[in-house]
Amino acid sequence: MKLAVQKAKSFMALRTIMSLIGLLSFIALMATSIAMTAEVDNAALCRIVIIVCAILYVASFCFEFAMSRKTARELEDLARILSDIGGEIGVSLERDEGTQAVTVLSDMLNRSLKFLDEKNLRLESELKRNERLSESISDFYSQMRTLKETGVRIDFFEYDYVHRIFVFATGLFTFLEDNEDIFEITADDLFERFSFSISKETFEQLVNRCVSHQEPLDLEFSVAREDGKIRWLKLWGRLSADGARITGAIMDITREVVQRNLEKERAIRDNMTGFYNRNALTEVAGKAMAECADGEMVAFVYIGLTGYQEFQERYGMIAGNSYIRVCAEVLRKFLTPCLIPFRWLGADFLLLATHVRSLESFREEMEGIIQKVQKYMGDVDGIAVSFQLAVGYALSGIDGDVPADLLEYASFAENEVLRGERESPNPFNRERYEEAKRAALRRTFIKDIIDRNQLSIVFQPIVSLKTGELYGFEALSRPTNPIYRNIEELIEDAEATGHYAILEKRMVYNALDAYMLRDEHFRDHYLFINTAPFATLEEQDYNDIRDRYFGHMKVVFEVMERKRMDPDAINLRKSIVIKAGAKFALDDFGSGYSNHLALLALEPDIIKIDKELVRGVNSDLRKQHMIEDIISYARYRGTRVLAEGIETREELETLCRMGIDYAQGYFLGMPSSELTEPYEQAREIIRAMGKHQLVGLGNLLILLRESMAGVDSEMACHAAVTAYLVLKMGLKLRIRGERLAGLITAAMLRDMGTLSGESDGWRNPGRRGIPGHSLYACLVMKEYYPYDRCPEAVLYHHLPWSERGAALEAMDYPDEADILSLADEAACLILDDPGTCMEEEMVQRLESSGHDSRNVSVFAELCRAGILKKAASGDFMQNLLNVSGRLHVGRSEIEGIIRTYVYTLLFRMPHLYAHARVMETLARFLARLTKQNWKLVDMLGLASLIYNLGRLPRPGEGPVTADNAYEEHLLIRSRLKTVAHILKEAGLGDIMNMMHAACGTEGEVSGNHMLMVRDIASGARILNIADIFASLLEERPGRPAMNCTEAVYELAGLVRAEEGYLPIVETMQEYVDDIESRIQTAKAEIEKRYRSIMDTWARLQAE
Repeated sequence: MKLAVQKAKSFMALRTIMSLIGLLSFIALMATSIAMTAEVDNAALCRIVIIVCAILYVASFCFEFAMSRKTARELEDLARILSDIGGEIGVSLERDEGTQAVTVLSDMLNRSLKFLDEKNLRLESELKRNERLSESISDFYSQMRTLKETGVRIDFFEYDYVHRIFVFATGLFTFLEDNEDIFEITADDLFERFSFSISKETFEQLVNRCVSHQEPLDLEFSVAREDGKIRWLKLWGRLSADGARITGAIMDITREVVQRNLEKERAIRDNMTGFYNRNALTEVAGKAMAECADGEMVAFVYIGLTGYQEFQERYGMIAGNSYIRVCAEVLRKFLTPCLIPFRWLGADFLLLATHVRSLESFREEMEGIIQKVQKYMGDVDGIAVSFQLAVGYALSGIDGDVPADLLEYASFAENEVLRGERESPNPFNRERYEEAKRAALRRTFIKDIIDRNQLSIVFQPIVSLKTGELYGFEALSRPTNPIYRNIEELIEDAEATGHYAILEKRMVYNALDAYMLRDEHFRDHYLFINTAPFATLEEQDYNDIRDRYFGHMKVVFEVMERKRMDPDAINLRKSIVIKAGAKFALDDFGSGYSNHLALLALEPDIIKIDKELVRGVNSDLRKQHMIEDIISYARYRGTRVLAEGIETREELETLCRMGIDYAQGYFLGMPSSELTEPYEQAREIIRAMGKHQLVGLGNLLILLRESMAGVDSEMACHAAVTAYLVLKMGLKLRIRGERLAGLITAAMLRDMGTLSGESDGWRNPGRRGIPGHSLYACLVMKEYYPYDRCPEAVLYHHLPWSERGAALEAMDYPDEADILSLADEAACLILDDPGTCMEEEMVQRLESSGHDSRNVSVFAELCRAGILKKAASGDFMQNLLNVSGRLHVGRSEIEGIIRTYVYTLLFRMPHLYAHARVMETLARFLARLTKQNWKLVDMLGLASLIYNLGRLPRPGEGPVTADNAYEEHLLIRSRLKTVAHILKEAGLGDIMNMMHAACGTEGEVSGNHMLMVRDIASGARILNIADIFASLLEERPGRPAMNCTEAVYELAGLVRAEEGYLPIVETMQEYVDDIESRIQTAKAEIEKRYRSIMDTWARLQAE
């Protein structure tokens, strides 16, 4: 067809050319004719032109005629063809006039040709596609079947939404049917036949939306099978091109949905308890609130475990997690279906109480659950625990409608319970909440208050409970800006806003500057300054304080462990403080984080007992036990104890009896901007208590001398003379107070290591070096002696100043050692030849021995004053007792000295080293269990130590041995008469009377006593029971040790015949677990020290 068209075009071009030639020929012929008529000269040429033009014109005419005939024939053929085509395509080629339009024919011919070409191409494409489909259709069905066999279930569908008919491509919809494939089914039959989670109406709405908005049809739904299993399906489709149907795929997504649900569940569930976690709050709470009917509410109940923090600190983080897990299990036992539990933060829980109609019923239900949980005893890793709860709640519709807000309100209510302001369950109070928010606004003024230094300083006196004298002042900061009611609020806000470091520097320097202006009367008293547990003052700050202030005052920096402290950081800080020349105190011990772990980490110079432990201590036995434990540890570490918050006379008297070193509180003196003396009333009470102390230093010296005399009278006399010389030299050298008291008693005890009879002799005139008994005595003193530097003085008392280079590397040679060495050598010279001892000769002997020249000069001065004659004649003793009696020594120091003395004797007896410690522990505990008066309780600890002086070896006697504990006890009781005689000489009437009662003799009743007869009898029974019980716990040759339970019941049989003993033993049976706990602790502690002493002694002896 294209070739014919091209040919036609060529003919038409040729016709045009021939027509043009004919026209030109005609024009030329006419021009030539005109020229000839005008008689042109070239006539011949004209005739030739006329002939040529005529020929051309004729030729053109002939060609045109031939072409016209040919065109007519072709048109006739074309007319026939078009007629045929018109018949095929239904188009008429005739016009009203009956004429043919060539142009129209040409256009229609072109369109026809184009239509035929396009149809031909479509047919070719369709043939190719059908070929491809026919080739892969078998593979397609095979692959679909393979997917089905591997568990991937998918099918393709067409949905005729007009007739509502589903057509499935492969019949794989059989995962819903087991008996047949489904290829075609109506929508009504489909929804009737299967239990879909989506309704037919919802499905039709989605279909209509897909059709009207041309959006994809995309939905997930579940179907319940007859076997009870749930299948999840995903259907996706879109409108077809012709808009008559929806085509797409349907797939089984059960695995995906299950996995998705598991992941979602893991995301919203707490791994430890199985409760919802915080991620689920919005969804769960929103759903619960949406499902509330009219008049119903949802309660947000916030629960905190008040005992968790303490439990975790005591037993560790892993045990703390178990504590939370067990509490969740307990809580689950008492939950109803309307209570949805969450584990929120740490040890905090949240309950959503749904469908709450009555506030009263809800509150009753909550109170019931709280009581049940708190009464329930759980087991956490073998530890019996109870769960104390702090509960607050907020209600939807009343307090708010947003879950996050309601949670915050409930948490605020719970926090009020934690602070002790409200009781559980505590409803949310918007007024208090708004007040707390307003308090938060105060923090915006922090920086301005610090910059303007809107702070003042007040001072509260600190009093010594030994003398009643003023010891120092604690500087307390007070905000002057009325927006703050107290310093605690300011500190809390400063910590919260990061301004505390600057605030503390302000407070410290304010206190120092204010104390610089004090009266000369208060020049030598300590200033106590509070600091934070974290390092706000750096080393340069402490050095600056040292340079500017320490030359004018003595300072103690207090630190309170409000948060867990880094031991390395706090020890570094402590070293900086001590290096700067100040003391270090642990404040508020017994509150918050300030516990025994902090005490071990810090090793402070002073322990300040929190006022909560002090309040009501006079009537609370538990607090007394705790404070006694603190005092015991402090004595062991050489630390002082300060009680704060004393507000009553009874509290003050109780703490005086217990041996507290210092005290402060409103009963002793109120904080004031001016430095003031403590209240006189309180000081009189302290002095009166001091007058009735059990033992004075003079009594102690007699006790030591007389007990030594029972073993070695010469050593006792030598010790007394040495103590007298040390006293006189100490006074000349301006040694005062505790240092002098410690040095005098050290002089008495310097050779006590020989009393067991297993060491080298104490006499050592002219011998140099370190005797074994001195090393042994030093090691015991370092563990128990209450005064520093005295153990080293005893160690080197045979080593003069000139030979101090021979001192042990681990123990420095103190100045006191030469004083003691000089006095010891002088006492030997005096007692060896009392009648011929001359002053000049004595001084020369001492100078030649290598003693410090200063000490020799002082001794020479004393000799000129007649000290040698007094010492030689024996008239010195009364002077020694009078002067030492004026030195104030506290009850704890007296007990420490006697404990050192007794333990030195017993540690040489392997079976008895723990006897005195067990006796002391049990005697004190039994006195409290049997509710004895405080005077007896105070006395029994010291009496139990003195009781063991009956075990001192007598000249010519061996150690006490017997077949059983009771017979051994009877032997010791027989020796108590001698102990009572010593106590009589020492003027200790009450303890003397107790020893007489313990050994079963009336004896001579001293008039110098404070105890009633019945108290003396009760004390004697307790001492005897403690002695027998301690022996039962000890292993002897042929007699194994018993445990506490066995010992208690054995004791009941042994003392059955003793009058008044059984009630005490029955009380012991009732509290046997408590007794065992205390005894085991005491034995472990003394065994550790005993092993350390003996191992160190053996090692140094070998060296």
